[in-house]
Amino acid sequence: MTTNAKIGWNTILYRGNGASPEVFTSVGEAKDIDGASVTHAWLDATHNESPEGYVEEIPGLKNKKQVTFRMNYCSTDTQQQELINDAENQTLRNFQLKENDTAGRTLSFAAYVEYDITRPTTGIREMSITLNIPGALTWS
Repeated sequence: MTTNAKIGWNTILYRGNGASPEVFTSVGEAKDIDGASVTHAWLDATHNESPEGYVEEIPGLKNKKQVTFRMNYCSTDTQQQELINDAENQTLRNFQLKENDTAGRTLSFAAYVEYDITRPTTGIREMSITLNIPGALTWS
């Protein structure tokens, strides 16, 4: 059977401008985007008639994983500076993560931004971004 696997290249993250209607602009030079997954808190539902020797668990509330990524830091890039402003102002911002496959699915969410800039002596300056998602993830 032939695989349907795809590489992550050309998966693009977009930042909303907060206007109405909202306009989304790509966040340039992002790489290695990770996260935006859902896990569950597992609750022990074991009782006296549970199957012998087994703990019974049921899924509880959903937990969202943060979205993290690195980018080549470009101090004159408008979107990168806006991410820094979002972090400094504690702005809840809308984002879209557009997949690069033929289904073209988009993951939408609102998040607060955190950043960290590294400036290695012999390497490329990078900015690490963490998007903390307080609400739901929506696939379209």
